[in-house]
Parts: sequence; structure tokens; C-alpha cells
Amino acid sequence: MTDRDNISIHQTLHGYKEGHNLLASSSELNGMERRTLSVMSDYTGTGVEKGFTEYITGYPLAGSKFYAFSKTWYADEMPRPGCVWTHTLLIDLSVLWMINNLSLLSSLFRRPSESMYNSYNNSIQLNLAQVSENNPDDSVFFPFVSCQLYNGDRPLIIYSDSAKQLESAILQTWLFQWPRLRRHFSFCTGSISPRRLESKFLDLQVMPNSRKWTISKTDRLSLQHVEMEDGKCTSDWYQRYLNENKDEVLDYMRKMGADVSPLIPNFKHLFNSYLFSKQFPTASNIIDFQNILSQFESPEEGKILKADLLQKIWPSPVNKFDIIKTIANSSGFSGLKVNYDVLVLDGYSKNAFNENEIKITLEIVRSKIDKSIYADLLANLPFDRWLPHLSLYQDVIEQLISRLGTNVYKIKTIWMSDNETKDFWFNYFLEDHRTEWNILIFSLIETHTTRFCTQLYEKLGNSIYHILFDWMMEHDEALSHEWLYFIKGNLASSFEAFVNYEHYNTTLLQLFPAILSPTDSQWSKISFQLIERCLNSISTKQYLLEKTALQTFFLTGAFMGTLNDKLRATVFLFQPLHDTLEQNIFDPVTWQRFQAQMAKELYELVEVDFFSIWFPDRFKIPDWDRCEFLRRSLICAFLKFDWNLIEYVTIVTDKRTFEYIVRFCSEVKPLKKQMKILENHLLKKGSNKNFHLRVLDKFL
Repeated sequence: MTDRDNISIHQTLHGYKEGHNLLASSSELNGMERRTLSVMSDYTGTGVEKGFTEYITGYPLAGSKFYAFSKTWYADEMPRPGCVWTHTLLIDLSVLWMINNLSLLSSLFRRPSESMYNSYNNSIQLNLAQVSENNPDDSVFFPFVSCQLYNGDRPLIIYSDSAKQLESAILQTWLFQWPRLRRHFSFCTGSISPRRLESKFLDLQVMPNSRKWTISKTDRLSLQHVEMEDGKCTSDWYQRYLNENKDEVLDYMRKMGADVSPLIPNFKHLFNSYLFSKQFPTASNIIDFQNILSQFESPEEGKILKADLLQKIWPSPVNKFDIIKTIANSSGFSGLKVNYDVLVLDGYSKNAFNENEIKITLEIVRSKIDKSIYADLLANLPFDRWLPHLSLYQDVIEQLISRLGTNVYKIKTIWMSDNETKDFWFNYFLEDHRTEWNILIFSLIETHTTRFCTQLYEKLGNSIYHILFDWMMEHDEALSHEWLYFIKGNLASSFEAFVNYEHYNTTLLQLFPAILSPTDSQWSKISFQLIERCLNSISTKQYLLEKTALQTFFLTGAFMGTLNDKLRATVFLFQPLHDTLEQNIFDPVTWQRFQAQMAKELYELVEVDFFSIWFPDRFKIPDWDRCEFLRRSLICAFLKFDWNLIEYVTIVTDKRTFEYIVRFCSEVKPLKKQMKILENHLLKKGSNKNFHLRVLDKFL
């Protein structure tokens, strides 16, 4: 057997020696211990009461590591009345909770023989296995004593005919207390008058029936009084306690009561907690949970118990919203580290919150956890659960954006919220040097949000158009009407950005013909050089049809007079477009628009000037003969803008094309006259080698 298999119990003996004094001790006692032991080991009153000549007392020694468990005998052999012997066992508090065999412990008490004190100077060695064995005296009075004790709110005095009558019941009551209460519990099975420890009444005392009238009126108000004749205690909770396995209850209390205040009423509260915990995992009553928490309102009390209950109640059917609301509003939980973020995420994953509940839940927990943890929580929840509610995250926006990273710019919910929310986020992004504008503007495009176009342009300049073009290139689809309107409203800057972009696909090349008319007055702001750069940068091999569409579009503007330098544009555009049309390659949309404008405006010009005779067959040009339509449109442009006839040479650079024009003009007298003027002009310049002169000579 090793030392660890034994426990050592010190002992003292008090008795009469020139007054009541310490006669022997196996331990060095400090002054406070000596004084307390001296008082508590003395006789409890005056006079002798039958049935109360021996009794047991238990109490903690203040400022000491010992619990005092003593037995007192009236020493009628002494010459002086009121003398007693008291044998006290000093049990180390660290092992007190292990002692379950009170019969064995009580058997250690020895009434001394006069002057035979030496054996009390040695400590007592006990086998741990023996004292740990649960062997209580099953007293018939246990239910009566413990029920009266735990249902009261003041120190209890029970009136009885004998100290022995309730001794087993009191010791059994002490035995089934959780360790912290057992260490602090004070009792006496035979008090002649009410006893105090450090000015406070003992928790439980038994007094003779004959002495109950000796208690002062003041003391009577501070005590709870019960007589044996009062009968059974009928408390509902206590009846349930009697029906439970007390060892199981005690084991629960040992685990959960380590930081519960050693107050008598807390026995009932711990037992109710035990009953509640037994209901899991099927418990579904939040009220019981709230009632238990209300009994442990101190943040420092019952932390183990609260943590255990929370761990058990969370997986149960109890409403998760009610649980979080309860623990957050409970002052008792403020001293406990609760992972609210974990609870909220788990509850959400189980669909435990409706839309309003998740909002209220976040409002509750935001003040309970660190800002960084709260930001993590929000980042792990779906955005639409918190983003519309600015008050939930305004003060953690920095941390939140750090958690979300570039994903924050992809959150479309932002731009689908109310204007206040949109403005808050946009203004933050506007000031944040980390903002990735391309991702953000992609989100704005996809949510049709143009509320911030002006601010974006002020911030990014023409770069905003490049981002819009990037989106069109990546998605290969047109922008929404709202964004097209923004581009249209800023034609000069957007077209310049388009020319400088130099990366195209079909969707992007169709942008300007789709949103603008060639007759739009805004084209007057666009220089010919930009149009020239634009068309020169487009690959004829890869985008012939799209390039033809733009050539048709801009030539329409030139013939309608909306382009800045219509003559230079015509020189640049006419012959390439004519050559492409000869191959029967054309864009139906822009060509139909060209036809409509020319038929409406240029032919009307001929009618007004009484030149209808020039074009008697103007309505007979077949739809497929687009080249003829284009050539006649050129002739009308010369008439409309009164261009110098020499410009025919620079515009029409293909001999065959020029032949068609001259042949047509030679058949119309006024036009033939113009061709003659052109011929004479070329002859004066000495352009004999020019094919234009030879063609004119041939037909004129």
C-alpha cells in the first residue's frame, strides 16, 4: 500500500484544564484556528438537557485548510458543571469530498479517559478505499431534515427530544452535498442554545424542545424553526429528488457545482439543472433554461454549469433564436466565453433563423464578441442576410472588407439594396485605395446600376470606358440600356476611349452603330482623325463585315453632313465601301439605314431643285444593286454640298467605278455639263496619264 492510498487526518482534543482548553493536537495550529476550535468545542449552552449530552458538530475553519468534524460529550465526571470533552477530526479540504463512509469516520471519535491524551497528538491514517466507499446511514428522517433545509431561506433549527434522533439524517444530508457546499456547511446535532460561527448562525442545528422558548425575539426572526411534529415536507421538487438516484445527482453536482456559491438554496437550483439536463436531447422548453439561468445571475458563478447546459441545449429542438437571445440577455453568461459566431453559423446552416430572426440575432451578438470575430461571422454568412442592414456592420466595415477580399467587389446584393446602402458602400470604395474598380464596375454593369457614373468618370477618367469594353469582350454581349445611355451621353470621351482600346470583338464593334444614329449632332464633336484611326485599326481579314458596317455608318454621317470633315470622310470611306459592296458583303442594318437616309433626304433635294428629270429611274434601282445606289448617293452629295468637282478624282480611285459614274452623268444633260467642267480642269492640270481624263474623254 502506497502513501497515495492513504489519507491523513489530524485531530485535537479539548476539555477541562483550568477552564476549557486545548489538551492535545496532532497539528500546529495558528491563532485563528485555536480560537475557533476553542469556542466551537465548548459546551453549547447552560444546564444539562436529557438526550443532548453528546452531539456532533461540523464546520469550516476560517482561514484554514481544514474542515472540523467533532463529537462532544458532557463531562459529568468533572467537578465543575458544564464541562465537556470534544474530539475534533481536522479533515483536509482537498480530501473532504472523497469521504463517503461517514460510519467509518464517526467510528474514529473516542471519548478520552482522564489524563490519557497522548494518542490525540498523532494523526490518523485511513485507507482511501475504505473512506471512499459509499456507506451512509439510511436515516428515516433524512427526507424530513434535508427537505426542510433546502426549502428554507434562513438557517434552520429543528426541535427534537434527542440529539441522536436526527444525527444520521444530518450526516446523510451533509454527505449528499456537492464538495463546495460540504466544505462550507455548518451543523450541530445538539445545540442547547443557537450556535454561531464567526457571528453567523450555523446552517443547521438541533435543539431540545424545551429550549425553543429561550431564543430571543431578534434571533427568532433570523432563523427558520421546524418541529418534528410538522411532518413530511411535500415540496414537489424534493419529491422528485427522493425518487432520483442520489449518487448520480451527487456526481452531477460535483461536476457542475465547482464554481457555484456554497449557499443552501443552490442545492435546489443545481438539482433542477440536473433534471433539465436529463431531458436532452429531446428537451424543448426554453422557459426551464431561462429559470435555471436566473438562479445564477453572477457572471462568475456556475460557469461550468452554464457551459454544460448550453452544450446540451443547442443540439436539442429548442429554438436556436430563443437560445441565443436568452444567453445574450443573461447577465450570468457575461462572464463565460461563448462562441456566438459558431452558434450563429451552425444555426443558420440548420435553417434555424427566419429573415427577421437572423437580423435580430446579429444585432444581439455584435456587442458580445470582438469586432474581428464579428466581421468573420458576417463574411461567412450569405450577404443578403446582413448587407441590407447598414447598422449591422457600419462600424466593422474595415475588418469586413479585409475578410471578404476581392469578393467584396462581386457582391451584387450591394447594388440591389436601397440607395442609402448603395451610397455607403460606394463612398467607402471611392476613398479606399485598395478598390479594384474593374471587378466593382462589372458588378455595377450586371445589376444595371448607373447611379454613380459621374463619380466614376471623375475618379477614373476614360479608364471607365476601358472597363466597360473589357466587360463586353469578356461576356461577348451588349451592355444594358442604362450603361449604353451613359456612353451615348459622353460620346466624345467614350469614342476616343474606344479608338484607344484597340481590342475588338463583334459585340464591341457593333456598339456605336447600335446606340447612335449617323445623323446625331454629337458626331460633330468627333474628329476625322479618330474615325480614321478607328477603321484603320480594325482587321479587314477578321472583322470585314463589322468594318463594312462602320464604314457604311460613318459614310451615312458624311453624306448627311453630321461629321466634322465630311469631304475627307468621303474620300476615306467611299471607294473601300464600294469595293466591298461589289463583293456583295454588307451589314443589313447599317445599309438599310443608309438607304433610308439617302432616299429621304438626298433624293428630296433633287426633287426640290427640279432635277427629277436627272433620275427618272431612281425608284427602279434593284435592291441588290447597292453599288449603283452608293454611286448616285455620291453624286447627290456633290450637288448638296457643292463640292469642287476635282474631288471626284480623290474620292473615286477605281477606273471601273468612275466609268459607271461618268456614263450615268453623260446621259443627264446638267450632269454631263459638270463632267465637261471636270474634264477641262484636268486638261489644264496636264493630267494626261490620269485614267479619270481618259474615261471622261471616252464618254463625253
